[in-house]
Amino acid sequence: QTADYLELSSAVELTRHLYDYGLIHNNAEGLPQVCLPVAAEYVAMELAKKEGRTTAYKLIDPKERLKWINMRIKSIIQDMRQLEAAIAQKSKPFLFGTHSFPEADKLLLIPEVVDEHSFIAFINTVNRCFVESIDNYGIEINKTQYFWQDICTNYISLFPILYRIKVYRNAQDHLTLTPKFSEDYRVFLQEDTEGIAKNTKDQWYIIQQKILNALWINVQLELNKLV
Repeated sequence: QTADYLELSSAVELTRHLYDYGLIHNNAEGLPQVCLPVAAEYVAMELAKKEGRTTAYKLIDPKERLKWINMRIKSIIQDMRQLEAAIAQKSKPFLFGTHSFPEADKLLLIPEVVDEHSFIAFINTVNRCFVESIDNYGIEINKTQYFWQDICTNYISLFPILYRIKVYRNAQDHLTLTPKFSEDYRVFLQEDTEGIAKNTKDQWYIIQQKILNALWINVQLELNKLV
């Protein structure tokens, strides 16, 4: 529940004692980690047991998912624009050029993912906003490898989730899936759905939740490096 922790940690009084007692530390990427793995595992297992979950990863309650998705999307849009402003101020390579990312209005209309059809709609929209727009800007400035070189090199926290989005999007068009993309898709899908029953709404939804959380978290990491 890293995203939840990061949101709460803005109130220093809620987290200071965790650091003071040596229970939490920030790793090399700036993400909070529990210093005692045994304690982390115990808390995760007990909470999962209490909530009747088969996986340590906490899914948003079905009744709250649409509200959560809308709130997370709004946070991503707001913080991504803050990141763009910080990038411009520091004269780092642009993510999307001077026009920002497109289709923010469509991003706000993203539905809850419940099946393959709704997942395709979700991943296409996120990909057009945050991945294709980077490729298009690279073409505009005559850099065909802009995503793979400039973005990968300069935004090491954000690049992995952007790449993950690209892989999930390309997996919907199996005719153009390279061997590397095919293998990465298999790995990502296994990681994201581990412990979730196959062919269920949760199996599709958990990917959406993990992508949105990772996108928000890694925007925070990039912002922290620039401010």
